[in-house]
Amino acid sequence: MNWHIPAFVLLVFQNKIESELLPYAIWLNSDELQASTKSKLLSNHPTKEDITEFIDTTTRQASKFKDPRELSEWLEFCKSIVI
Repeated sequence: MNWHIPAFVLLVFQNKIESELLPYAIWLNSDELQASTKSKLLSNHPTKEDITEFIDTTTRQASKFKDPRELSEWLEFCKSIVI
């Protein structure tokens, strides 16, 4: 699903590696991506406002996907994480 990408970024930022909120295959096949994503996030120190803007922007984009499940599943993901 398209929303897996921003969900991955948020979970890596929260250090919730191997979270059940995304398919296990994503974690299994993305070791280097996890490390580089975390490194870039930590070197830029996103603020709470930056993260809120990221979620808002992603939500607007998800609402444009052809498959309505994309937005629904993204919103369910957002409800299940605590930032």
